[in-house]
Amino acid sequence: MHFSELKDSNTTRHVLGLSGGKDSAALAIYIRDKYPELSAKMEYFFTDTGSEMKEVYEFLDSMEAFLDTKIHRLSSGKPFEHWLKVHNNYLPSAKQRWCTRTMKIKPFEDFIGDDDVISYIGIRADENRQGYESSKESIRPVFPFVEDGIMRGDVFGMLDKSVGVPKYYNWRSRSGCYFCFFQRQDEWLWLKRIHPDLFIKSQAFEDNEGDGFTWRQEGTLNDVVAKAELAEKFKIRKQVYEEMELNGEDTGLYPDPKTTYSQWKVLDAEGGKLILKCASKEEAEQYLVDSGIQSLKIVESKLKVLALAEYDDTELGHRAQAIIETMIKNQSNQIASDRTSKVQRWQDIIEQEEDEDDDLEKPCFTCSL
Repeated sequence: MHFSELKDSNTTRHVLGLSGGKDSAALAIYIRDKYPELSAKMEYFFTDTGSEMKEVYEFLDSMEAFLDTKIHRLSSGKPFEHWLKVHNNYLPSAKQRWCTRTMKIKPFEDFIGDDDVISYIGIRADENRQGYESSKESIRPVFPFVEDGIMRGDVFGMLDKSVGVPKYYNWRSRSGCYFCFFQRQDEWLWLKRIHPDLFIKSQAFEDNEGDGFTWRQEGTLNDVVAKAELAEKFKIRKQVYEEMELNGEDTGLYPDPKTTYSQWKVLDAEGGKLILKCASKEEAEQYLVDSGIQSLKIVESKLKVLALAEYDDTELGHRAQAIIETMIKNQSNQIASDRTSKVQRWQDIIEQEEDEDDDLEKPCFTCSL
């Protein structure tokens, strides 16, 4: 029987949990547009742990305005810090998910009580994850996207035409607490970059209140971020080498995002040196002044101008790290040989990082209540 044909009574409650993520938001929009009679009965709720990012709260405000319906804000009544102490400072993990039970499931079950409930869950047809399974027989979960064949692309299409996609999807794969242990290594890195204050708070739980416990099995957050930075650097270098092979180039060219000179290309030589390729000696000199990096020498020829400079990792950041060692054209044969070995070495590091993330147990829908 299709979910829209389920028998209900005047006392049956229809509820849809909005997590601040894309799937639950799209489901609310989908039901409003395709099943208006159901939408008119719907109660929307958000289970607030108090530890979501500000983008989540902003998106929920947008959803509330778009739906023109109140979103009930549920809570356990206490912050994460309180429950951490209750659990003897043992940080939650994929094996011990006390945060989900205490701060997500219980507030939801208190909200519905013993009422007859149909719960609408935003798991897509192209997903393989579990939905919330309650011990309460009065809760009937339904999965409209699964029944109607709605997939990831459909979800983004609905959001693009309505409230937009939550901003954090630019760097994060899912909603949830900022310190969620289901985050990948690169998502911890991006948390540090986008919300350094929240990253520091996450570290504090490890250092001060975690009693030696860490968010990830492989080490502290500093260890996790260091590995993510290394893998990121090698991913970019590998990509540039592959582009070089596709274009038949002997040197890696990379556009500099900071300079106003569009003809500039930046080439990173290993050992703390930077080779800058430009159209004229004057531009080379001006760029070195603008960047504040020390010029060692500028070589000018009929074909090109190369400025060799020392660089500071902190100042030039990812731009300098993103580019690969380059050689003069007459060393192209050596480059080809080096390229093969380096790409393989970088691929090994990338795969190691991805394997560690794959070892994590995947979150079920309960985290998104």
